[in-house]
Amino acid sequence: MQLKLSGISSSRMRFLICSLLLVASQFVATSSVIADEEAPKISLPASEYKFGTVTQGTVVQHEFEIKNVGSKELLIHRVVPACGCTAAVVDNEAIAPGASGKLKVTFDTTGFASGTKSKSIRLYTNDPDRSSSILRLSGKVESDITVLPKRVDLGEVVRGESAETEVAISVRKDSKSEISNIKTFSKLLEVSPLKEVKGSKVFTVRLKDDAPIGELRERVIIGLKGAKRQSINVPVYARVVGTVKVKPSTLSFGIIEGSQPLKRSVKVENLGSDPISIAGVRTDNAAVSTQLKTIKKGKIYVLHVEVNPASIKNDLRASVEINLANSSEKLAPLTVSVFGITPPKS
Repeated sequence: MQLKLSGISSSRMRFLICSLLLVASQFVATSSVIADEEAPKISLPASEYKFGTVTQGTVVQHEFEIKNVGSKELLIHRVVPACGCTAAVVDNEAIAPGASGKLKVTFDTTGFASGTKSKSIRLYTNDPDRSSSILRLSGKVESDITVLPKRVDLGEVVRGESAETEVAISVRKDSKSEISNIKTFSKLLEVSPLKEVKGSKVFTVRLKDDAPIGELRERVIIGLKGAKRQSINVPVYARVVGTVKVKPSTLSFGIIEGSQPLKRSVKVENLGSDPISIAGVRTDNAAVSTQLKTIKKGKIYVLHVEVNPASIKNDLRASVEINLANSSEKLAPLTVSVFGITPPKS
């Protein structure tokens, strides 16, 4: 369809069309501004609360103010703390234009190590320009009582020998906390009484010499009074080994082929104080032979293990038994497992 306007020049027509377009664009822009103004708008006078320095176990609380500076009701959809140690509750989920609400935040510092901490809470609202906001608690947590080391690792201990280490406890000068007792329920540990060393209280953790071979996982309990917690647990770890060890305890020869003998070696080491001797070495497979070499008499030996491929028909599964002797006790033999694979037959 064509619209004919008689008596109007083409230049005049272009001017009228441009004028109409300009008026239309101004109307749309004005409508958009009005629409934007008719909306909720969140304002946070303070988005971070710095609680300074607190003692471990203190519960930090703070109320954040939430303002609605828009023209429509501000709705709080969700409040999401960053971790379980922080709780947050709003007093009003719908805030009228020009009104304010409160967000109460609680941070429990129990169980936190000393150092600077920062905990955030994300707030979701119906503000079209700011659908989520972040509030933050920050400060420093200091332990009322410091224990060093926090975990006692006695490492590798030879059976029949004891091992011990010291643990230091420091209490803050302005603290009301006191150490009531030091104890352990383990029959394999001994704990010495506290003594003063350079302003700290020190006790000794000792592993008894009758601890059995294997891993030991026990704990020492430091009893407290006047503190926010009743006790501190200090884990104790040790690995008790026999007086003689062989390394490696397994020999793998991989794919066994060809005609040349294959050789590997193991080290036999005496960790105890009494010297040992190797009374004999025995194998349960004719394809496996051994040769003993003394590195340090009574302490260190090397056993060379040789496999003859010509004597092997199937996959190799063998063991080498090393018989030990010393002057004070009967020692259990050491066993080295020997493995090998024969290539598939064509």
